[in-house]
Amino acid sequence: MYRHRGFLRRKVKGQILTLSLTLSLTLTLTLTLTLTLILTLTLTLTLTLTQTLTVAMTLIWRSWAQRGNIARFNTFDTIRPTERLAQASCSQNAFYLDDQMSGWEFHGNLIINSTTGVLIGGGRRNKIHGNHFVNNDKDIAFDNRGMNWESAACKSDCTSKTSSFCYITALEAVNYKNPPYSLEYPELIDIFSPSSHPCVPVGNAIDSNTYCHTKSHGGGLFIDRNVSTVQSWFSEMSNNHESCQ
Repeated sequence: MYRHRGFLRRKVKGQILTLSLTLSLTLTLTLTLTLTLILTLTLTLTLTLTQTLTVAMTLIWRSWAQRGNIARFNTFDTIRPTERLAQASCSQNAFYLDDQMSGWEFHGNLIINSTTGVLIGGGRRNKIHGNHFVNNDKDIAFDNRGMNWESAACKSDCTSKTSSFCYITALEAVNYKNPPYSLEYPELIDIFSPSSHPCVPVGNAIDSNTYCHTKSHGGGLFIDRNVSTVQSWFSEMSNNHESCQ
């Protein structure tokens, strides 16, 4: 058990006026063929922000190689600014899978009173299921940034001349075409082939989540994409419904 009180790592441009939290962290590391991270947090968080573009309680980013990780049974409460922000385009997220981060399972979590609950930033094979969202502005945001402004990073011929980061770099670092990675995650072997639809947020599953928007700002929204759009990205969304009991 690791307990921390203080500041969190954050992706933020601007000034943070107040950030206070109490964090209890339990890590279970299981070493088999690969390393699996199971993350459980219990936290209370209050944010007061101005001049902020992007901030997240939990931000993981830029990897197609980190597979098999789980965030479960956490409570995220009040992940939002408490002052009016100067920037019109801002993002405050409880759980942010940034820059095509892939391979995470997020389940059994409770997210309360947040600007955005979960943001899937164009990643692949993330599973968001069995969570409960209460009075958030938006419960889930889902985009396809790899198909537009991040397309250079997810090409097999990506280099430092074409992009500031390349997903193939981390894959090659774990020797992804050979055991143990090729046995544990066989879908990675041909990830850059046309049939695997590189740069498309494929294989994500958003299912069996519940939500309540009785006190959400602006009426609340479960997800900012419809089923047909999600399916066009070779992902799926089903069995999500309102529950305010």
